[in-house]
Amino acid sequence: MLSDAYQNSLVEVLTAHGIIKNQDETLTILQKNYDHVQTELQSHHDKNSSINYSSPVHYKTVQAVYADGRHSIVKNLLIPTVSICNKAACIPAREIINHILAMGINVMFF
Repeated sequence: MLSDAYQNSLVEVLTAHGIIKNQDETLTILQKNYDHVQTELQSHHDKNSSINYSSPVHYKTVQAVYADGRHSIVKNLLIPTVSICNKAACIPAREIINHILAMGINVMFF
């Protein structure tokens, strides 16, 4: 159930605050709590075990999920617009800042 040190600590605290009168009462409370947590964990596991988290393995599915599909990862990446100005590549400063912020990089403003 619980480690002895943790269980003894709970017994001390509950007894000191007058919540329980004896150790048997504490063990009953701790056992009920442990059983409830295990039941909730099992229930959560049962609900989520039916969800299919497998990776796509067929070529068409991989293309749709990662590259070509409407909601594909590649099509939804934030990519700055590059244009040509005076025979040089140009990316607007606003788009560079948006790209940096979207990547989660810390930025200092002056």
